[in-house]
Amino acid sequence: MNGEHDRYARGAARILATRLPADPPSPSRLGRDALLCQMVKAIEERGRLRKRYLGLGLLALAASALLIFKIMGGQGSLTDPSLLAPIVEDIHGGDNLLIRKGASQSLRGPMGLQAGDQLVASRLGGTTLSFADGTRADLARESNVTVAELGEQRRLALGQGRLDVHVAKLGADRRFLVSTPDSVVEVHGTVFSVYVAKSGYACPGETSQTRVRVSEGVVSVDHAGRRIFLHPGDTWPCVEPAASAPPEPVAPDPEPVVDAPAPRPVPAVRSREEDFKRKPLPRKVADSNLAEQNDLFGEALAAEKRGEIKAALGKLDRLLRKFPGGPLDESARAERRKLLRR
Repeated sequence: MNGEHDRYARGAARILATRLPADPPSPSRLGRDALLCQMVKAIEERGRLRKRYLGLGLLALAASALLIFKIMGGQGSLTDPSLLAPIVEDIHGGDNLLIRKGASQSLRGPMGLQAGDQLVASRLGGTTLSFADGTRADLARESNVTVAELGEQRRLALGQGRLDVHVAKLGADRRFLVSTPDSVVEVHGTVFSVYVAKSGYACPGETSQTRVRVSEGVVSVDHAGRRIFLHPGDTWPCVEPAASAPPEPVAPDPEPVVDAPAPRPVPAVRSREEDFKRKPLPRKVADSNLAEQNDLFGEALAAEKRGEIKAALGKLDRLLRKFPGGPLDESARAERRKLLRR
């Protein structure tokens, strides 16, 4: 409507301009015509200001959208390492410690971590770290890990014990590493475990005390100037005999009742070395049915995400009974324990 008013005003001004020379001027008419011309000029000036302000508003909106896109995308110089820092999501047991800038404090609840922070899990403790992109890391008991680097390259330094990691899909410019005293493990969207054995547990003919087991995806291990690639079911550098302690019992019902679980015998306390030494299936057998194992594990995770805890436990129990000691045995047992705690 404002555009139509401006057009009509300009038309009226042109008509007045063509008629003014032919008509005899009079003071009243000249005053009226001058007033009309002033009104037309004011209307036109207001239209120009409106267009100018509208253009400036659109430019400001576009700049704001570009800024938000860059921040949310984490691209370029706007990347904030603090946005990639992990948080302590869950704490198991007690007496877990956080060492920050040389000072120790107890872990009491969820909290954010900084580069340089070290977590120390007690004999009956442990903790779960989570990142904003969905990456998770479970620190086992009697273990310690340091948040060594944050940013486009994230690195956790495992000094002792065991760390089970599920890394979300990484972008082309992102890296995720786990370093140990003698090796560096790099991943690209996978599920794996890293373990640092105590002195005297090195494999025959090997000097490294680092152990790596891959459940999904591909992992590279850099050690002594060599790079080795591991695939699902692979372990490095060796597999030691299974411990004498019996494996954790699995409920016989494929669809356990979560609300009222049957009492189970408490397994004997094992060291983290014994947990890691569980003998896997022979490589040929594991490779032949790895797809079915991955399907069962994936269906369990999908059911958990939907909130169907009972169905997720059923899938995990079926996987553990059908493929005991398989490449996904460790991850399935850890996931099952987490669901039962819930």
